[in-house]
Amino acid sequence: MNILLKNLLLSIITIFLLIACTNQDVTNEKSESQSKAKTEEPVSSKKMNEAYDKAMKIVDQMPLFAGCEDWDCSNMQLIQYIQENLKYPKEAKEAKIEGKVFVQFIVETDGSVSNIHIAKDIGAGLGNAAAELVAGMNDLTVKWTPGKNEGKDVPVVLTLPVSYIL
Repeated sequence: MNILLKNLLLSIITIFLLIACTNQDVTNEKSESQSKAKTEEPVSSKKMNEAYDKAMKIVDQMPLFAGCEDWDCSNMQLIQYIQENLKYPKEAKEAKIEGKVFVQFIVETDGSVSNIHIAKDIGAGLGNAAAELVAGMNDLTVKWTPGKNEGKDVPVVLTLPVSYIL
């Protein structure tokens, strides 16, 4: 069962990477100061939209999770992080709610995540649990390796699908 779960999560991560790479147009480069937005404070919809508009969607090198230097490491480390940190809310368990939540966020040039947004929610606290999972990435001692475009670190929008299965 554990191998099946890992294979399922690896497939989901691969899909998320394809979505991040193919869904949007390349946007103009921006400075690090333009991309900063605090995740600790509520972000207005206007500010979040501006941050997403300025962040890049397609880059020469996508961000890599937790200090990894290649896709295989990044995918496996992200799967491990999800397995160890994802919470299934009691309300959702009791109601036997299963499904997929999509969380969008920006990987900043310093490896932190910001502008966390639940793009698709299935209710019962599952979207919030997935958003908290992403926000927890900022507490890791090793951050994301930022995306690169034309040799420069750039903020990149990512979409993470999180599957909940009882």
